[in-house]
Amino acid sequence: MFLRYCALMIALATVFTGQSNAASRDHTNILFIAIDDLNDWIGCLGGHPQVKTPHMDALARRGVLFTEAHCAAPVCGPSRVAIMSGRRAWTTGVYSNNANYPQRLPNVESMPEFLVRHDYHVMGSGKLFHGDTKYPKGAFHEYAKGIPQPWPKAAILSSRQKPVYEWQVDGKVITFPRNGMPADRTWKDTHTFDWGPLDLPDEKFRDTAVVEWGNQRLRNAYDKPFFLGVGIHLPHQPLYAPQRFHDMYPPATTVLPPYFKDDLEDLSKAGVDYALIPTTSGTHATVAKHGQWKSAVSSYLATVTFVDHLVGRLLKELEQSEHSENTWIVLWSDHGWHLGEKDHWGKATGWFRATRVPLMIVPPRSATPEDFQPGTTCDHPVNLIDLFPTVVEMAGLKQDDGLEGKSLLPLVNNPGSTWQDHTVTTFGRGNHAITSKRWRLIQYFDGSAELYDRSTDPHEWNNLIDDTKWSHIVSELRAKVPPEPNWKHFVRYGNFKAVIPSDGSRMLLFNHAVENHLEERDDESARYPKVIEQITTWLKNHPTNKKRIVIPADSQK
Repeated sequence: MFLRYCALMIALATVFTGQSNAASRDHTNILFIAIDDLNDWIGCLGGHPQVKTPHMDALARRGVLFTEAHCAAPVCGPSRVAIMSGRRAWTTGVYSNNANYPQRLPNVESMPEFLVRHDYHVMGSGKLFHGDTKYPKGAFHEYAKGIPQPWPKAAILSSRQKPVYEWQVDGKVITFPRNGMPADRTWKDTHTFDWGPLDLPDEKFRDTAVVEWGNQRLRNAYDKPFFLGVGIHLPHQPLYAPQRFHDMYPPATTVLPPYFKDDLEDLSKAGVDYALIPTTSGTHATVAKHGQWKSAVSSYLATVTFVDHLVGRLLKELEQSEHSENTWIVLWSDHGWHLGEKDHWGKATGWFRATRVPLMIVPPRSATPEDFQPGTTCDHPVNLIDLFPTVVEMAGLKQDDGLEGKSLLPLVNNPGSTWQDHTVTTFGRGNHAITSKRWRLIQYFDGSAELYDRSTDPHEWNNLIDDTKWSHIVSELRAKVPPEPNWKHFVRYGNFKAVIPSDGSRMLLFNHAVENHLEERDDESARYPKVIEQITTWLKNHPTNKKRIVIPADSQK
């Protein structure tokens, strides 16, 4: 009797194991690695000649590397809202870092919520949405939030750095700012435009804890397919990494990015503003004045290599786990980052340094596409807006209406497949970069624009917008600029940008002479009633169907 019972249990176990394996084949796991502010300075993209990223390079050799991947928006908040909602800024209204997902999009199902609804076990750590805690309720079954930095909050406040702030950890005295530079961004007290080594063990750094939490989840067994998002904060400023990574890049021998000192002379006022105003970081003038350019580049490279080390630990853990055969791997960065190119530091521009991002996809061994070839590259223009529909297809699920991207899996199967000829990056209302394989058009809200032939001008130094030889290209690319139907007019009035809604609601106003307002986080119309009155009067007296308007200087009071 006992032997018959054991035989029955073994038979049932075999049946259920088979069912579990079948389900596992049909619905694979997904490891979703997000990196903050990582531009194309990784080995396999050739962005910097000295960078060391062996683990990301090895990952690219296992899958498909998208060499023309661009962000939906070159700022953390709107980029991540676009990724997690699958919708563009002109659909969601999220153009800036005013990007608290549950507040801004309470009725839009996010990618993790979609997977929860379809019976995935959804886990996350670190920065996936904009901020470690600003995600919708019910988006994750497990989430590691609020992992602290090793330094006290006061250490990075300009108001407490007089001119420095000293703090201690494990008996070591550490001084901030590490680079000795004052803050350029006076609109906020947090001074993060800083860099340099911290002689602390790896486990003191926030991203080490983020990755270790992910490693622990990979050691577990699950009775359903899982989605594991791991959001690494570096190389977002401040650019601090353990000492040994900084030692790899001595500032004295660090190669600076290509730079043209007269680069801004062929730009419009809008282009110059986006280059010089310290919206997200500091100014190139301050970096140069303090002799910190090489140190900053060296520190960025150090943080990138530290991130690569952490990615390597995560991938090793996956490879040693029971999930190694049945897990998709997606690695991406939310946008790029300038390090002095066009006299700019940070993001929030329409140039390639802010829009181009690493993106690579590796299929599971158990579900490799029929024609897949590891180590291939895809040079079609793709966008991070495509990640949500890609994840849906990875999970073997049906895409809901409303997603505005396209699944990238056809390109994983065959990188030469037919694809769209351009992609769009949006940086504020009315500002768009249209990127094709050869061309980039940057269209500003006020009608001014830039055109670059990337085949002969990869650094975007020669603005061809006024060269009549290329007027047909300008016309073709301008036809691809999103119409943004929610907005009737974009108006330049001196340093002010006015946005006129199509539904007749009140005008939005942004003073671009104030550094952070270039990002358009807060409407300033209540502060400038006379400006609102003058713009309203001019529009009434000069009716037009033009979308982009500049009010002449002689009409301004």
